[in-house]
Amino acid sequence: MYCIALAGSIDAAAVESVATIDYNPSSGPQSDLAAIAQIWTHNAICPAQQLTVLTRNIQSTSSGTAAAAPATDENFFFIVP
Repeated sequence: MYCIALAGSIDAAAVESVATIDYNPSSGPQSDLAAIAQIWTHNAICPAQQLTVLTRNIQSTSSGTAAAAPATDENFFFIVP
């Protein structure tokens, strides 16, 4: 989980932010192709005026269904329009 502080002029509750995994095998550690990055807005853990970004890995369970597990050290980027 990452907390990203926004400029004081940006209302975190009023913007539609987007986060995504940055898959770039030519620079730095390579992101897992099953990784996702998400902006968490409902009951977010970070303080007000900060974005909560979660990185996760999608994994298959023994029954064949998908499950999300916490991921660490995934490269990601975000945009706040």
